[in-house]
Amino acid sequence: WLLTTLNRLSEAGTTGLIAYTLVFVFWEMTFGITTPVETAAGMAFGAIPGIVASGLGKFLGALLAFLLARYQFAEPVRKRMESN
Repeated sequence: WLLTTLNRLSEAGTTGLIAYTLVFVFWEMTFGITTPVETAAGMAFGAIPGIVASGLGKFLGALLAFLLARYQFAEPVRKRMESN
């Protein structure tokens, strides 16, 4: 499934690489295990584009998760911690 999807994205060229990066941002924030996806991206897009897209996706995913935790979810967590 993963390789088939990445092969379709690699055939799309730059658009596929951008789509992979955006999906990888979501993957990084939710599933956490990224090694199989990064390895498959390297096979589908090539070593350098796969590394760049995965690195950018990891960075943006971690940044977005941090910003959500800091600004969106901080207050609800604080309220729950007060009652402990």
